[in-house]
Amino acid sequence: MNAERDRETRSENMTRSRIIAAAIRAMGNRGIAGFTHRAVAEEGRISLASLTYHFESKDDLIDKVSASILDESSADFIALRARVAKEATDRASFADLSTSIIAAAVSEQREGTMAWLELMLHGGRDPEAAARARKWFAALHAIWTEIADLCGQPCPAQAAQSAIDQAAGFILIAIGLGLESQEILDVLRDGADPVTKWNTPARKQPDVTNQAKATPQSKLETKAEQTRRLIVEAAMNCFVEEGMQNVGYRTIAERSGLSKSAPYYYFPKIADLLRQAQSALFEHSKERFRGVLAGTTITDADGLADLTAAILQREVTRFALHNLANFSFWLEAGRDRELVPIVWAAVRDQQEAWLRRLRQAGLQPRPLDALKLQANFAGMCLRLVATESSMSDIAEARRQFRVALQTMGTRPF
Repeated sequence: MNAERDRETRSENMTRSRIIAAAIRAMGNRGIAGFTHRAVAEEGRISLASLTYHFESKDDLIDKVSASILDESSADFIALRARVAKEATDRASFADLSTSIIAAAVSEQREGTMAWLELMLHGGRDPEAAARARKWFAALHAIWTEIADLCGQPCPAQAAQSAIDQAAGFILIAIGLGLESQEILDVLRDGADPVTKWNTPARKQPDVTNQAKATPQSKLETKAEQTRRLIVEAAMNCFVEEGMQNVGYRTIAERSGLSKSAPYYYFPKIADLLRQAQSALFEHSKERFRGVLAGTTITDADGLADLTAAILQREVTRFALHNLANFSFWLEAGRDRELVPIVWAAVRDQQEAWLRRLRQAGLQPRPLDALKLQANFAGMCLRLVATESSMSDIAEARRQFRVALQTMGTRPF
């Protein structure tokens, strides 16, 4: 009797494990918006009845996926810590470990990475998801602090936080651009210029940004142009406030005050409307940055650190949802290669902006230095928004930027 009960228990555990593995794939491949019981059943070739028997609600599935990713990543990093403890390590080893993890995250571990990023972004819109994100980042920071210490980092906790943020930012960039692991290693390990190395034909930018720019007061704007602008602005606002999954023709028609058929008439493919909305969102972001920089003189690294921390504070408080929308689009570009040129335009524009700021501060940056700061900013923004962090956490950003500027010209982390 006990043997039969044991077999039943093992069978149930195996079924649950299959379901969780399928759920991770479904979340990575379809995002939170497409994460349903039916999607998980299709990914795992599991009957819908069996799936709902083990996991009644979508929230229960999300919770188990989050726990599984945390447990698996923790086990991997604990094993890494044990390996580092046995080997002779130094600061260069810490940089190499970080680079290798980034390369693996976007190649053989891609589906799990995509699922993790979806969970983190969900934290910016859901308190329970934010609590899960805080738990995940805390566990990761504890393990990486020990690894940093074993690698001889002078301030292990600070080095760990910087490595986590930069890695998260690099992973977002790599996913959004569809980078291969070798492309990442060429830049992060060997120091190649990302603008040259990553500028492939598939990432060439179509001329959509000018079309997406709003010109609300232009007397030269035709009726058709005005209607397109209203549709794009409505899509952008829906994208920001409700998430990409809610950008649909009916919703856009209601938000723009147009007929139900108007959005479809001007944008027969919803993907085209999303591209225009993202381009408009990117233009709004650039305008915000220009507004802060206007009349500001940067003369040294301290001034640049102060300014960057102030911009970050504004972005994760007043414009948190805008950044969630941006990052969500980058993830979607990881699934839809037609969206990659929009992401590449944003990354390249930010790369050039960081180089200008660094030179204004009297520094002599390499291309990799600008990319590091771009990744650091994106990673911090992701973490702070996902975890709904306090102002004290945001204030720590200034110190982190100052350290990053001090270590320019060294290894990536």
